[in-house]
Amino acid sequence: MPKARGDKAGTNTGVGKRKRGNPGGNGPLSEADKVEIVTRLAMYDTVGEIHRSLAERGVEVTIQAVANYNPTRSTILAQKWVTLFHETRERFHAEMMAEPMAQRAYRLRQLHKLYLQAEKKGAIPLAASLLEQAAKETGGLYTNVTKVKGQLDAPMSPAETTSDEQRIMLADRLKDAMMKRAKVIPAKQLSDQSAKG
Repeated sequence: MPKARGDKAGTNTGVGKRKRGNPGGNGPLSEADKVEIVTRLAMYDTVGEIHRSLAERGVEVTIQAVANYNPTRSTILAQKWVTLFHETRERFHAEMMAEPMAQRAYRLRQLHKLYLQAEKKGAIPLAASLLEQAAKETGGLYTNVTKVKGQLDAPMSPAETTSDEQRIMLADRLKDAMMKRAKVIPAKQLSDQSAKG
């Protein structure tokens, strides 16, 4: 007799433990579980977090099945779940923008108040740490934006550059010199030709 799928060493572990939740119809999840998965994905919960919380409640679902409820990664999802996902995500973004703590200006104002209180009480280490946190906040440490400052064409000393950078700088200088020479030579040749003619 052939072994059933999922059997290991003669034990039938696959029977009675069918995992549920494939949006393609592999096994039923309750409507409430599906709504929870879609809304939590829309609010940027990870697939692993959602899978763990469902497993803790006794809901058996594969991690892949949870991931399939994300319409940004799956194409087999029913339209009602796609709509729920996008509506929830829009509402989540709007609520986050309305939340004062999510706004940099609010956080800086609160840090300023705390700094003034710490300074008044003579808590120098606390005041210093609050100043440092405010500097990080204004410097963009807590954002995803990276700003590049400085002059790109500024000459660099050899001590500040790697050998590859030095080669590139030398190649650029040679190219510039050759371009200047190419402009000078035709002008000189033209002046020589006009003197002859």
